[in-house]
Amino acid sequence: MKKLLIVAVSTALLALSLPASAQMGMLKKAKSLTSSSDAGMGDLTSQQTGIVNRLVSGMTNMTAGQAQVTRALGLKDEADLLESERDALSSGNVKDKDGIKRSMKVSEDAQEAINTKMAEETVIDAEAKKEFGKALPFYAKGTADTIRLLPELKKWASSASSSMKGAGITELPKLKKTLGTGLFVAKNLPKYAKKSQTSYKALSDFSKKNEIDTSEADDMLGDL
Repeated sequence: MKKLLIVAVSTALLALSLPASAQMGMLKKAKSLTSSSDAGMGDLTSQQTGIVNRLVSGMTNMTAGQAQVTRALGLKDEADLLESERDALSSGNVKDKDGIKRSMKVSEDAQEAINTKMAEETVIDAEAKKEFGKALPFYAKGTADTIRLLPELKKWASSASSSMKGAGITELPKLKKTLGTGLFVAKNLPKYAKKSQTSYKALSDFSKKNEIDTSEADDMLGDL
């Protein structure tokens, strides 16, 4: 205990004995480190907002397309749920982890129902064909948006991971909470994007079998 006290006193005396210019330099360095950390955190949160906004835009298009397809296939319950989710996404009410998780599940569950129905009904009537034609661009845009977001998301996740590794014990919980939505997206978007791509291909193939023009929608995806 005495040794600790001596060390503490010695450290304090050393700081006091330093020239004023040296003390000021130490303060400036400490302030600079804090400012740099704050700036880095600000960049991460700003980038997280941009990523979430782009994802929500893509999911809005996807659910809009799925709503039209489910309606055309007579899947009323799924269509109603998708339209409700599409409205929530487009209104800006989906911004956090829980909202994104719910929207992803609604979309994925609906797609399973769509795939099952398309397997049962290989031919659709003229009215349904019109709805499929309208839905294709939404599907393609939603799919392209999520796939093109992946490189930026990967870079952001790497920066976020580095920040968390360098965070102190008291800072880490706050950091995880602040970046929680982005971290959830980073973990789940690759799988969602892959499913979206598979879903679009299934819809495109089904449409072609029913002589529905898919060229405009296919062009939106390009080489993705």
